[in-house]
Amino acid sequence: MSQSHFSRAFKNATGQPPHFCLTTERLKFAQSMLSEGTLPLIDVAARAGFQTQQHFTEVFHRYVGSTPRAFRLANARSKRR
Repeated sequence: MSQSHFSRAFKNATGQPPHFCLTTERLKFAQSMLSEGTLPLIDVAARAGFQTQQHFTEVFHRYVGSTPRAFRLANARSKRR
């Protein structure tokens, strides 16, 4: 199966392109790591499958609406309440 055929079939089945679904899952995983631990951002980025912390931060901000650091701080505050 070619890449374009797979992408088309995947999008027809799920309504989303494969890259979007993969990125969404990586970001969910990153959000759970940011919420539950104190790993440095570079380690969170690497474990979530991003090549660099900078790219991770850019993608995270684009999809989530805040930086990973701001997300971590906001989540830590809400857990304290």
